[in-house]
Amino acid sequence: MQAVDLANIPTGIELVCALAEIEVDALDANAKLARIVAWERVSAWAAAQQNAAIVEYVGATPHVQRVQVDGRSLQLADVSRSELACALRWSENTAGARIELARGLAREVPEAAAAMAAGSISILQARAIVEGSQRLVAPIDQALMRTRCGG
Repeated sequence: MQAVDLANIPTGIELVCALAEIEVDALDANAKLARIVAWERVSAWAAAQQNAAIVEYVGATPHVQRVQVDGRSLQLADVSRSELACALRWSENTAGARIELARGLAREVPEAAAAMAAGSISILQARAIVEGSQRLVAPIDQALMRTRCGG
C-alpha cells in the first residue's frame, strides 16, 4: 500500500492495519512523511480511547473515601489516581494530570475529545484546549455566583 493513500483511511484500527502493511523501504520521502502523519493520527486516536477508559474507571468527578485508622477517620482523595499510576507505571502527578485531562475533555470540551478521537488534534493540543476552557470558565462561574448571591 502506498502511504499517500493513508489520508483517506479513517483513523482507527483500519489505519493501524494499513500502516502495518506498508513496505517502508519502498517509500519516497513524501510517503515516509505521510506515514509519520498517519501514525500521529493513530496516536491521538489511541490516547482518546485511553482517556475515555480513564473516565469510565475513575468517574467523571473526584471521589473521596473515608477510612478508619486507629479509631480516627481519614479522608483519602481519589484513590483511583494511585491505582492508575501503579498499573501504568506512571508517577502520581502524571496519573493525576491524565485524569484531569480525561475528565476535562469529557465534561467541558467533548468536541475536543471527538477531534482527538478522529486524529485531528494531538493530546498536547487537547490539553491546551482543556486548560484554556478552564481558565475561561472559572471567571464566568465566579461572576455568576456573585450575581446569584447578590455580590
